[in-house]
Amino acid sequence: MKEIEIKVTRKKIFAEVAVTTAYLGAKSAPTAPDPGQFFDTLATVDGDSGFLSQFIDDAVTTLTESLRGSVSAVDLTGETVKVKLIAADGYDETLTPAIERNYRGYLSAAVTGAWLRLTLPARAGEWENEATRRLGEISSLLHHRTPPSRKKL
Repeated sequence: MKEIEIKVTRKKIFAEVAVTTAYLGAKSAPTAPDPGQFFDTLATVDGDSGFLSQFIDDAVTTLTESLRGSVSAVDLTGETVKVKLIAADGYDETLTPAIERNYRGYLSAAVTGAWLRLTLPARAGEWENEATRRLGEISSLLHHRTPPSRKKL
């Protein structure tokens, strides 16, 4: 079995969620009765980090439950969120960067979906679906195996 350790900082996830919610707030604000207040409600700020941190922990818990046989360790204690995944011996290590991107994308989408459930419930579902898609992609990449090849004589 091969072990893959994936790390992402909370700060990076906070920044991605902030950009996404600011963009959604700016694009959705013109249709709101008070565009400035709508943007302020939707966009995340530094003071929201407690909420967002809890949403990250919840997302990692969901990942752990969904990939039950493939997660060997989780560390949520520091600034860096770490997950150790287990792959079969035939795992193609060139897929590790794709797993890392999907892990970061999964956390960002899950946290954005959770935030939007509080601030703009009508748009939360699309982000939750994106998180689910990313989670499925991680599972698929973990179980992809390099096909056997014959050695040339």
